[in-house]
Amino acid sequence: MLGIGTGTSVAKPGVLNATRIVIQSCFFLFAGTTAHALTVAELAKDASLTPRTFAHHFANFRFRFDPKVQQPDAFLSARAGDCDDYAILAARVLKSRGFTPRLISVRMPHEVDVVCYVEEVEGYLDFNERKSGDGIVRCANSLETIAAKVTGSFDAEWEYVCEFVYRDGVKRLVRGVNPKNREASAKPSNRNQSQKAARS
Repeated sequence: MLGIGTGTSVAKPGVLNATRIVIQSCFFLFAGTTAHALTVAELAKDASLTPRTFAHHFANFRFRFDPKVQQPDAFLSARAGDCDDYAILAARVLKSRGFTPRLISVRMPHEVDVVCYVEEVEGYLDFNERKSGDGIVRCANSLETIAAKVTGSFDAEWEYVCEFVYRDGVKRLVRGVNPKNREASAKPSNRNQSQKAARS
């Protein structure tokens, strides 16, 4: 309110307090939106990290397709990525916290979805489901069951499902299933030979 004849403003004590509250609220709202990006090291050091709390960190991330898997810290910094980025990071971080993650790729006629199945919670983390409930989609651990559950959310049929590992920027097949013949596509003998070679 303006002081009469003085041209200066005179605020009542109640108005000053209300103004301070509004300014403080705006500051905290702004500070919350500009907080530093989470890093892989911070995730890995979080002693309370579980698959559920992992999913909650990504609730506000945007979908952005990239034909290559992003470096984890680039994904976290951009707060945008796709299913590969999310599942591979989940597997890496959750494994370091003692969980048993499995990377599963499900191919459909027009798309591919990659999820991180976690044995201890009997379900998987899917970037498409990160905002739903606790972020975990419950299902049994067979490749066929996971594929059926994933494709159910796309209203599609699966053409191929496989488990893979991701090391040194390369996806390596563990085993795969084609719904037409339900036969493993990876040769177990190759896997056993490579394991023997690694032990030598």
